[in-house]
Amino acid sequence: MTSSGEQCYSGGIDHTIQWWNIPSSNVDPYDTYDPSVLAGTWLGHTDAVWGLAYSGIKNRLLSCSADGTVKLWNPQEKNPCISTYNTEKGEDTGHRSRLRTQDIEVGLEHRT
Repeated sequence: MTSSGEQCYSGGIDHTIQWWNIPSSNVDPYDTYDPSVLAGTWLGHTDAVWGLAYSGIKNRLLSCSADGTVKLWNPQEKNPCISTYNTEKGEDTGHRSRLRTQDIEVGLEHRT
């Protein structure tokens, strides 16, 4: 869930990360499905996405997958995957920057 509470992210066995626009609490749950709720899909993992963590301060999303990679995403970028760490090989294959601990904020209030 983003800091504003307007969007959330999900990962699945289909290898994708999807982000969703949270509808207003005033929406009737029996209304027809609004396709704009699904804001987009990111591709990058080659196996199930196991977990996601969001940092509101850095506006970054971290994903881990059964493919043995951890990816750092910037939701504001056209090409949002900014770094990939291959846990099996112990190497960072950063696209534009290295995966650094200061890029990721861990705190209970920022976990999803």
